[in-house]
Amino acid sequence: MPRRRRKSRWRERWNQVYKLAPQTTKAQYRLAEALRQRGIEPLLEAPVKAGGREWRVDLLIPPRLCIEVDGLIHYRRDQRLRDEEKDAALKSAGYEVLRVSNAEVLENLNSVVKRILQKLKAIK
Repeated sequence: MPRRRRKSRWRERWNQVYKLAPQTTKAQYRLAEALRQRGIEPLLEAPVKAGGREWRVDLLIPPRLCIEVDGLIHYRRDQRLRDEEKDAALKSAGYEVLRVSNAEVLENLNSVVKRILQKLKAIK
């Protein structure tokens, strides 16, 4: 009789989060979990009003740090222009914006978390 594989806790948690925020990538989720382990509660796919519109931010650490985890699409020219517009609107509304790549999060999570912690200290 073949053994059934149990779902890992990570997979169960991922499925719960994905139901709440379907646009969340694995890199965003892993970064959020790493921050939670350090006592920081980021909001995934948080709506932020800035520049006369509502923007979706990959991770928001209250009160004012927005973290954008960028995939390959963000290297396209049209997407870069939208990202610049979004960053300008968020900054004009008083938010700090930190952009990191998916690859950077997946390959070097600890250094990304250190950068975020440094940014949080600078804000406070």
